[in-house]
Amino acid sequence: MVKSLAEALIEHNLLTPKIIKEIQNKCAVQSESFANVLVNNSYIDETKLAIFLAQHLDLPFVNLLNKKTDKNVINILPEKYIREFNVFPLFKVAHSLILAMIDPLDYKAIEEIESFTNLRIEPVVVTVSDLQLSINKWLGTGSTINKIIDSMDKKTATIEILEEGGIFRNREDLGPVNKLAYLIISTAINDHASDIHLEPKQNGLDIRFRLDGVLHKSWTLPSNLSQPLISSIKILAKMDIVEKRLPLDGSFRIQLESRTIDIRVSSYPLIHGEKIVLRLLDQEGMVFDLENLGMSFDMYNVVKRVITRNFGIFLVTGPTGSGKTTTLYSILNQIKNAEKNIVTIEDPVEYHIQLINQSEINNKCGLTFSKGLRSILRQDPDIILIGEIRDKETAQIAFQAALTGHMVFSTLHTNDTASTIARLIDMEVEPYLISSVLTGILSQRLVRKTCVECQDIYTPDQELLNWSELTTSTTHHKGHGCKSCRNTGYKGRTGLFELLTMSDKLKDTINQKKFSELEIRKSIGKDNFVSIKEDGIKKVRENITTLEEVYRVAE
Repeated sequence: MVKSLAEALIEHNLLTPKIIKEIQNKCAVQSESFANVLVNNSYIDETKLAIFLAQHLDLPFVNLLNKKTDKNVINILPEKYIREFNVFPLFKVAHSLILAMIDPLDYKAIEEIESFTNLRIEPVVVTVSDLQLSINKWLGTGSTINKIIDSMDKKTATIEILEEGGIFRNREDLGPVNKLAYLIISTAINDHASDIHLEPKQNGLDIRFRLDGVLHKSWTLPSNLSQPLISSIKILAKMDIVEKRLPLDGSFRIQLESRTIDIRVSSYPLIHGEKIVLRLLDQEGMVFDLENLGMSFDMYNVVKRVITRNFGIFLVTGPTGSGKTTTLYSILNQIKNAEKNIVTIEDPVEYHIQLINQSEINNKCGLTFSKGLRSILRQDPDIILIGEIRDKETAQIAFQAALTGHMVFSTLHTNDTASTIARLIDMEVEPYLISSVLTGILSQRLVRKTCVECQDIYTPDQELLNWSELTTSTTHHKGHGCKSCRNTGYKGRTGLFELLTMSDKLKDTINQKKFSELEIRKSIGKDNFVSIKEDGIKKVRENITTLEEVYRVAE
């Protein structure tokens, strides 16, 4: 039997002894494994290498990214063994451990792992990139990032120009700056982050991910990497790297495993350099399901009835980041069909939905919400979605469109349902239009859900109990932090909602020009109306979220 991978490659005339010696010298200098240097320096294609080893050793060749992973099996091996030997545990069958390897001829690794686990090792062959992505996905990327930084510390970090118009992929010819950019973005995507913030400080570059609506600091990189990394991302997004005094916008796409992710990039000048924010939009991974946004069963049924009307206007309100766009897309996804002409005007179009004609404003050429809406009305629409009502002209056109037989959906930046009506009056929408065509207002917030893997019973502060009017007899749960939730105690988000539909009493109040929030609230009454705070407290009782979360968004 061949004793090593190097000997196997020589024996089958895939590489010469001279090249093997060159690779071994690089291994010593770079402190990398033979297989990693072999692939990373393009001596041989990684897939070709894996297939060769599988055939030569009569072992299975596995696509690691399509395999389900058992967390308990991963924990059999310490991270030190996984990273040092370039292996990844897959399954445990009786007294055997199925181990993914890029070099199954690494007998030293097999012997040490067998000794540590007291299990018989059954190797399968995988590619280098598949293995690295799986390790980073399950164990994090800190040591990999440190390796890249160390390699750049030995020489000046330079800006690397990539081909324009393509998709950012994890290619072998990526230089260290772009490897770092790819690793940061891919880590954020695997962590289900919605945004990445690159913030230059006096003594470094802070990188923060927005996870479940809250920013978390991930790394601080050395100051000398700040400008090269930011410039590299601006080049990807087709932004002017020379212009650093003005805010800029751009976009690009990244290939991660089998998915393509859209990324919107914006820059803003700060005193220590340009801040970059990347918005991650996973077109394939986003599901718009109205039933699973967090509404109660009764509220969902009312919303479902209201949105299927032939005409009227339905508004979704709340602050930035409260999930308004997701709710609107979920509504359209529920009511769309081939018999309806649904047209949208947005700023910008974030996700693409089949059977819907989507467009976006372009202020540079004068296509505003109001101008676009006028043109849409000449397109024979049945349903219109306006990304946001920002001014009185758009508001008035929208209500007139609803009055003339169209179903209109839009968003408004107000804190609750009652203040929405006062805001419409401020926009000079006629009271008779509001009472005639406004079918409903849905106000919402997003709260983080308690991590079910690390939750435990606790007692909230007395101040929160007083605010919620809950007693200590109610059992409260809170996550104490684990690997699954990145030690936050929360995992995933759900919505808090309040729904206002037009009753006869409320219509009379509006027609009598009683527009104060106090008068509106009196007309709403308490019957069949649940406020955002009340909906949140209900979800606390159901062990979905915590009082701290509800107070954070509802107070």
